[in-house]
Amino acid sequence: ALLKDLVESETLLLANELEKIALLCEGRKVVTAPDVESILGRSRTIDNFTLTNAIEDGDPAAAVAALRRLLEQGAAVPMLVGMVDWCVGRLLATEEPRTFPSRRAALDRRREALRGRGLEIYLLLREADRLVRSSGADAEAALERAVLAAAR
Repeated sequence: ALLKDLVESETLLLANELEKIALLCEGRKVVTAPDVESILGRSRTIDNFTLTNAIEDGDPAAAVAALRRLLEQGAAVPMLVGMVDWCVGRLLATEEPRTFPSRRAALDRRREALRGRGLEIYLLLREADRLVRSSGADAEAALERAVLAAAR
């Protein structure tokens, strides 16, 4: 994913990066993400879906960890508020036509778990948004509370 994010469709660049990784990892059978990051001169990649997947899976620890990673990587709080709002709205919808059949049962269980808590989550997201727009103070903490409520 790190390489794909960097090179997109530039095959010459991909070949150069792969050659550097091969030299760095010569004699080893496994190439790790830190190996690739050290070659690319990058220490991060933003994966928004890690957060929404953790919320959908009802995994608060993974959701908070993903949120913190995104914030450390420079993701904007307003964007994250919108993303969490979209995710929760999708979960609370009566039917999600784009859901893969294999995910439908899991999403139905999450929908049931979230019923009755939609207003609480909405108010927490609204508070995070208000804090961002006014002073920015504690907006991240308010967003974290909303993510925890959504992933519970």
